[in-house]
Amino acid sequence: MTSQWTCANNAEKKVPHTRIEDEPSIQKIYSFGKKLGQGNFGVVCEATHIESQRKWAIKKVNKEKAGTSGVKHLEREVSIMKQVKHEHIIHLEEVFETPKKMYLVTELCEGGDLRDLLQKNKHFTEEETRHIIKSLSEALVYLHKKGDAYKDQHNLSCYFT
Repeated sequence: MTSQWTCANNAEKKVPHTRIEDEPSIQKIYSFGKKLGQGNFGVVCEATHIESQRKWAIKKVNKEKAGTSGVKHLEREVSIMKQVKHEHIIHLEEVFETPKKMYLVTELCEGGDLRDLLQKNKHFTEEETRHIIKSLSEALVYLHKKGDAYKDQHNLSCYFT
């Protein structure tokens, strides 16, 4: 049960942010798979790192569609994710940026998100519910201790696993 709710522990390290020319440059590093989700300005796809064969989720954001305020929000999201290291918060592995798009390579939660699991299972057992609440509480306490930069609460739920 626990494995579908927790993320792998990742050692503290600097998150690389690489400027690239275009999407074919990233396709030399990752092969893109199925679409996992979609938002107003982009899409999240499953991706496999070609060399290691490790699976990741890549959020592709169209900066032109996002506009100036959307890009500022995205930059804030990236800044926060680069600083966050917690077992119950999705890990940001690396960032690629072209003049028109930004690619966030994040941990892939293969069990899906909480909404997907609830739709699939229809309900959780008391033990599962306890684990979910404990995990969310630990993540919120961690973020609260990190300070004001993490109080963008409408966006925090996308980081929880």
